[in-house]
Amino acid sequence: MRAKTASFVSLLVLAAALASPSAAEPTDHPYTMLMGKGPSGGMDVKIDADGTRHVAFEFIDRGRGPDTHSDIRFGANGEVTSLVITGNDYMKAPVDEHFALDDGKLTWTSKADSGSVAAKPDLMYVPFEGNSETLAIAARALLAAPNGTLDLLPGGRAHIEKAATTADACGGECAPGVASASLYLITGFGYDPAPVWLDDATHELLFEGSSWSSMVVKGDEAIAPKLIDFQSKLIAKQSAEAAKAMQDRTGAPVLIEHAMLFDTVARKLIPHTTVRVENGKIAAVGPDGAVKASPVDRIIDAHGQVLMPGLTDMHVHLGGETDGKLDIVNGVTTVRDMGNDLDALGRWEDEFNSGEQIGPRIWKACLIDGRNPLAGPTKLLISTPEEAHAVVKTCWDHGFRQMKIYSSVDPKLVPVVIADAHGRGMRVSGHIPAGMTMAQGVEEGYDEVQHANFWFLNFRPADVVAKTNGITRLKDPAEHAKDLDLNSPEVKRFIALLQAHHTVVDPTLVAFEDDMTGDPHDPSAELAADIDRLPPQVARGAKGGGLGGDAAERKTHAQSFQRFIEFTGLMHRSGIRIVGGTDGMAGFPLVHEFENYVAAGIPADEVLQLATLGDAQVMHHDDLAGSVAPGKNADLILIDGDPVKSIGDLRKVTFVMKGGVIYDLPAIERSIGVKPLPDQH
Repeated sequence: MRAKTASFVSLLVLAAALASPSAAEPTDHPYTMLMGKGPSGGMDVKIDADGTRHVAFEFIDRGRGPDTHSDIRFGANGEVTSLVITGNDYMKAPVDEHFALDDGKLTWTSKADSGSVAAKPDLMYVPFEGNSETLAIAARALLAAPNGTLDLLPGGRAHIEKAATTADACGGECAPGVASASLYLITGFGYDPAPVWLDDATHELLFEGSSWSSMVVKGDEAIAPKLIDFQSKLIAKQSAEAAKAMQDRTGAPVLIEHAMLFDTVARKLIPHTTVRVENGKIAAVGPDGAVKASPVDRIIDAHGQVLMPGLTDMHVHLGGETDGKLDIVNGVTTVRDMGNDLDALGRWEDEFNSGEQIGPRIWKACLIDGRNPLAGPTKLLISTPEEAHAVVKTCWDHGFRQMKIYSSVDPKLVPVVIADAHGRGMRVSGHIPAGMTMAQGVEEGYDEVQHANFWFLNFRPADVVAKTNGITRLKDPAEHAKDLDLNSPEVKRFIALLQAHHTVVDPTLVAFEDDMTGDPHDPSAELAADIDRLPPQVARGAKGGGLGGDAAERKTHAQSFQRFIEFTGLMHRSGIRIVGGTDGMAGFPLVHEFENYVAAGIPADEVLQLATLGDAQVMHHDDLAGSVAPGKNADLILIDGDPVKSIGDLRKVTFVMKGGVIYDLPAIERSIGVKPLPDQH
């Protein structure tokens, strides 16, 4: 599970009267960082008498997490004259970011980029390593700007709107002693509006974040659930109103003709094909002319484009309505969520299914972890067999049919969870808990294992295996995977074990590629092909580099990632079932995951099969999904290219239908700031 950073995307204003309120005397503003399991760190904002702000920001997330110190100085007119951010980032890599206003020039350097431009009063600089306080500074600046709008540096434009108050969220006073505050929504530097709550009297930060992670004034932690619930519903309501115009839900029969059908069973292209859709299902498939239209049909001329089932991303952690839109515009009509807030995920599932929001079908896995400081961001924590039984029942009662065991579960409780889940007919997968090897997990009864790093950790010494619930599970494979001999007897015995147990693997190669091959200033591999389509600040966020601190480390890590690719090919040649997931940003990275499979030696036609029919078979949904055949769900996409020859052509999605609903892809893209494909302007 990769960190969700959207709520900490942050801005620093260059010139605005409210950017740095004068302080008569030094003040201190402490905050608590909340994640699924509770307090996980915090932030302290010290303001000097001259208005200079010193921001200490730190949180712990499974052994990862940033620890930065920011010094922000202001000029006489409120303009930022200096910004210095030092420390380490989420992956513990060094941070040394600088910005300065000097002699009419704005100069900056970060891990993403560097530059110098002439100063203007209507610009915002976006710190690459920001935090909730720099977001609050941006909000204050936008409130002071004409029309609440300012240009962004290095690129883009931001706008702010007041949306509500704490009285609206709480039906009056939130709690004794909690300041009256207002909710502001900032658009322009991400896919989503960024919500931030500012104290009405001081404009200091009260709350910022989401159900995934949030920052709140220390002592006011109890109000966080109310504010999260309120802002989520408000943003969802706005999204739902726009969603109505972006989908055709008339239910009329549809005829898609003159298509090049990709048969996922035979793994071959069939030209001149027509498909008829009625009542959300595929009613007929046949040669052009053999499947007839009726007077009420909507006819789609495919013009020879490839027609195939919608893609499946088998490893996501949905973050809301925008993730649903990102999946749909990328042709992803089904996702498997591998760990989320139970209630939020249930709500998104209902909204996507009903059409209130735009998004894919969801297969749900329930995340369970141990009571440990390195536990994942989940409330479902266990330390006894009784707690394990109770959590499995809770997941079952919420409609989950898969359990995901996480990294800090006590190995003694693994067989308890597996037996209980299997007794209910649930699938069991996950990380391999610290102190266990993957081979031991398979022998205990795992149906599937998430993440290719555990393939390599299986062969590491006991002292390494004991620490795999922290950042060791990422750093050790980056340093040592290159040294594993894939032809060794140990690897052959491991493969034989997986074969004997029919174990499925979920490599999520893109989740490791950026960390192991990322170079500062270069776009991440998973987004490089789409980088020009993304909102400017999203694109910038993809250029921070990876784990390697210098060229030598990056070379070592790149060699290790190549071994990840080679091991994936070995898994395929050995008949181990692979499912394709990203564990990353919704929609866009999936095609590059498939490109990695082709690089591993898996033919493109087989990759297309595993991305559709194969996933449906693993989840026992192939009666309704995975192929274009009568009686199956009408989840269909058109590709303006030939993904059998070039798997990257899967990016050329021109048409998406889910359950017979047709989506207006250009309108959805515009709503989230995504540019159209180059030939679709």
